[in-house]
Amino acid sequence: MRYKSLPSVSAEEKQETKDEIAKRQRQERRAELNYTETDYARWTANRKRVEAGREINEILESLDLDVNIDTIFGLKENLYPMLGGTKYRPYINRLLEETNPHFAKDGPLTLSDMQWLKSYIDSKAIDRFKKSLGHVKPHKASGVSEFDAKYLVSKELMKTECVFLSHGISSEIKVVVTKDNVTTYWAHLDGVSVRGHPEGSTWNSIPGAGAPDGETELVIAIRQNKDGKWELPSGNHGSSNLVLHEFGHALDKVIGNKMDKNLFSQSPEFYRNWYYEFKAGNLKDLYYTQSENNYETGLEETFAEGFAKYYGSNGNSAAVTQYDWPWVTSYFYQTLLPKLKNEL
Repeated sequence: MRYKSLPSVSAEEKQETKDEIAKRQRQERRAELNYTETDYARWTANRKRVEAGREINEILESLDLDVNIDTIFGLKENLYPMLGGTKYRPYINRLLEETNPHFAKDGPLTLSDMQWLKSYIDSKAIDRFKKSLGHVKPHKASGVSEFDAKYLVSKELMKTECVFLSHGISSEIKVVVTKDNVTTYWAHLDGVSVRGHPEGSTWNSIPGAGAPDGETELVIAIRQNKDGKWELPSGNHGSSNLVLHEFGHALDKVIGNKMDKNLFSQSPEFYRNWYYEFKAGNLKDLYYTQSENNYETGLEETFAEGFAKYYGSNGNSAAVTQYDWPWVTSYFYQTLLPKLKNEL
């Protein structure tokens, strides 16, 4: 049971005469002489519980939640309607429990629980997650789990900025999630060679494709591990973040053509930053310096992977100097991000 705040006292009731103050102080001094360390510890603990209870109530009120909530499960039951209701409930429940394992089991509500939740909601992470869910379309015919497909991909997409997700939705970009490799959805790629990969490599072994011909669809393939758990593949793509890399391709081609009648990666601004990386020796993988069509392929791949590198680390621009590609990274937050915000 959480300690509740005591009723407020009016200013008149708080007033004391000089004699009353002196009397109270004498009583407090006498009481202090008889206090043991155990008494002090108990008094301090009680005071902290009362103060924590007051702060919990303030956070609950700020979220328009009942101040009588006093357990984790009680909190979640009251929280889900506020966050979108039954449509989002299973997804948000798993997100909360994986992000903060304390929310996976019931127990008394603590101040640290509420401080974390308030901070997480204020960060707009849940808003980005819900918007990401709107991008994902499971390819049920492939046998993929609909829930896991939407959850796993959305958990990666939410790492980017809302502005990219908003432009993606307005441009009707969909992330199709299929099983094992992209050919279980795009059958026309069965046996087709993949650019930039070793000779003999075909799409049959590739887990992602980002609008290769300018489609408004990108494909992500998830797999089941030996325990039957669905997961994003870690191999056969070489990207720091498969989902964001392929989403970056779609942004480059679909939104770039919509806004500029050309790919973002072919713009002078992006080329200039790519060239700085090239001259600095930062593009160590030949995949990002493919020279076909005046380096068009290398530029596209660098754009997609730059997006994945930057936003895969939650877009921490303050740490830009720690990235492998500082010039490409600066392009996203100094050039592209403001450009897209102005177009909303």
